[in-house]
Amino acid sequence: MATKQKFTTSSELVKRLREETGLSDILAKKIVTQLIEDIKDEIVNKENSVKLTGFGTLRLVRRNERLAMSPRTQEVIAVPAKKAITFKPYQSTKKELNPGAVSKKW
Repeated sequence: MATKQKFTTSSELVKRLREETGLSDILAKKIVTQLIEDIKDEIVNKENSVKLTGFGTLRLVRRNERLAMSPRTQEVIAVPAKKAITFKPYQSTKKELNPGAVSKKW
């Protein structure tokens, strides 16, 4: 049985930044907000990938229009093309997630 996933909010990140650096609440909030806005701007508006060293890469991908079947009605429907954001973790991040796992390198 899967456990309920916990989410960390931006206000929790602000609190952690404030506690670890001694910054004021206002400055910590500005830093977190600006960082999120800059990442979003790079991906959404400039269509650039964002590499976060030691963590992973956020990338904009384009999904083509495709046909799919409605599971309820069995009707074939057209799913329109869309943009999505993908995340690919760095190898170091994967190792931290799964410390005992064996890496597959071909």
